[in-house]
Amino acid sequence: MHDFITNLGPILIAVTGLLALIGGGLRFVWNKFEKRFAGIETKLEECQERDAKKDTQLSAVVLCIQLLVPEVERLDPDAHANNTLRQVRMILGHHFPVDPHVPADMAALLHRMP
Repeated sequence: MHDFITNLGPILIAVTGLLALIGGGLRFVWNKFEKRFAGIETKLEECQERDAKKDTQLSAVVLCIQLLVPEVERLDPDAHANNTLRQVRMILGHHFPVDPHVPADMAALLHRMP
């Protein structure tokens, strides 16, 4: 028993050193993970902002096209048979399933705009 107590000090020192080494290694790995995740979160936020901007731009373009198609048909009644307009309507209908015709009350408001 006396030998165990005599050797207890060096054993505790060795165990403490080993635990400190393991703790330092774990802290190093954890810091690397935190930095990596912070970088990924930043890139994700930038991507979401860029997507929101592109969505807004795309919505504006689609709205413009949906407003222009009926106006072209109104100005040129033969345009309804126009192959290009037919293709535009088909593409719009496929990707944006919304009726491209402007309701009469909205068209009246648009005509009053300068």
